[in-house]
Amino acid sequence: MKPKKIYYVLITIFTVLVICWGIFKYITYVPSTKLDSERVIVLPKQLEHQTNKIIAQPRVEKITENVFVALSYDLANVILIRTDAGNVIVDTASCPKRAHEIKKALQSHMHEKTAAVIYTHSHVDHMGGASAWVQKDTQVWATEAFAEHVFKQYGLFTPTERQRGWRQFGRHVTKKDLPTSSIGKRLDLEAVLQNGTRIPSHTFSDKHILHIGSEEIHLVEAHGETHDQLFVWLPRQKVLMAGDNYYHAFPNLYTIRGTNPRPIAEWIKSLDKMRSYDPDYLIPSHTQPVIGKDKIRKCLRDYRDAIQWIRDEVVRRANRGESLAKMTDEIALPGHLAQAENLRELYGQIDWSVRAIYTNELGWFDGNSDALYPLPQKELVRREIKLMGGEEKVLSEAKKAYTSGEIKWAIHLLAKLRDYGWQLPKVKKELAACYAKLGRQIFNTNGRAYLLERAYELHNGEVAPPLSQLDDTLIAQVPLTVIFRIMCSRIIPEKSINTHETVLFHMSDTQEKFFITIRRGIAELVMNHALPNTPSPVATVYTDSMTWKKLALNKQQAATAIREGKLKIEGKIAFLKFLKKFDRRQG
Repeated sequence: MKPKKIYYVLITIFTVLVICWGIFKYITYVPSTKLDSERVIVLPKQLEHQTNKIIAQPRVEKITENVFVALSYDLANVILIRTDAGNVIVDTASCPKRAHEIKKALQSHMHEKTAAVIYTHSHVDHMGGASAWVQKDTQVWATEAFAEHVFKQYGLFTPTERQRGWRQFGRHVTKKDLPTSSIGKRLDLEAVLQNGTRIPSHTFSDKHILHIGSEEIHLVEAHGETHDQLFVWLPRQKVLMAGDNYYHAFPNLYTIRGTNPRPIAEWIKSLDKMRSYDPDYLIPSHTQPVIGKDKIRKCLRDYRDAIQWIRDEVVRRANRGESLAKMTDEIALPGHLAQAENLRELYGQIDWSVRAIYTNELGWFDGNSDALYPLPQKELVRREIKLMGGEEKVLSEAKKAYTSGEIKWAIHLLAKLRDYGWQLPKVKKELAACYAKLGRQIFNTNGRAYLLERAYELHNGEVAPPLSQLDDTLIAQVPLTVIFRIMCSRIIPEKSINTHETVLFHMSDTQEKFFITIRRGIAELVMNHALPNTPSPVATVYTDSMTWKKLALNKQQAATAIREGKLKIEGKIAFLKFLKKFDRRQG
């Protein structure tokens, strides 16, 4: 090769290497200037301000000549749009009891007729009071995704979600320790058991315009805190009803009661969509309305920026190979957002959000090789306790930490003794004291309630929350497949590991058949036609769908159904043995 050609080849290679190096440095760039980011510690005065000024006393506020909002009667607001064809109710309260109280407060502003009910999403505090509002010809509106989300609460993880939910809302926590939630009045957990939800009669996707009397009401699908969220827009008055995609506190990007991953990117898009309407009035479904274009612009802009900041920080740090623990410890909002009153961590929390965003996108493994093949937990804590001088020494150090105010360290030490199973009554007593003391220092009301409720349980014993009492109207709308899927998940492996048998269910009203086959600790559900090699049924159940739902939900006794001719069983003894292989205590 001629020297001149060699020269050009070398120059080309060098140029390519420089470009590649530049791209690499750009991707992995870490700013040399330290960002002004900080976690602002929530102080007692801030929760007190939220309680007294933002939540305040129950009241009805007039927003425009025909829009009213009932605030602080319940965890969520109820919004009334009065039209010349009747009332439109946006969100219905958590239960019929609270809904009737709100209805009375709104009475002087209402018509007799309720033309429509609009659910912003499928959380119980927004839909559980619907039976108080829905009349014979009332339209009930929601997104197409609504029903799927409603029936998730009767799904596979119902028992643990219910238990954790009652802890999050402080089932036994005193009013002195928890005067309100940071986004509304505390739920009446006993009243919520009477569920008045009505399944939507009308659904839509993307956008839909309602014409009720002379009022034009825009429904806009807007995923965020849930996948079935919507917001409501009144173009004539320039009023936007935000649902739970905005309220006066850091957003609950993850809820400690447990839920499916929340769609963070879609939440940001939904906030931008709301901004594009440039409203004069913003009515969230929690906390008080925001009035005035400039104020609303700043609130929505800062809110979406805060969500994106946390999401982008997780992305940047994950791509640099940082551990999840490091991210959780360090990620914070930049100063201009951290000081915003509507972004205080009184309801959602940044470190919880960081964990959720990371695991939703990348799963539990954060690249740390140590986590791939760890020692079993009990063996690990046994060795650690031994290294620390034994169980009594660890307990002694935990007590010292508690006395000196190092509550989190005390909990860490006590958790090792608990996980090892050493003297559990004594350890639980100490943990209860720690949870109570730490809980009273926490001003995020979800975290505060959870810790104080756990302290109560450790002192008084853990009792499963009672089951919701569904009325027949709602039971009728629960899909049979939901009932049977839950049944299959409740199989008891110890009682069924050597079993291979099938029971057939005939539904007289729907003409459907359901085959449930137990096969060595697994319960398999098949509809209408049995799979090859399915055993012949040891029993056949003839009933209708409503009767079976009531039996499954413990709303009716089998003996009553048989006496009324609504239940017939061929192979009763085999069927009873079959049922004993399922755990019906969980609900």
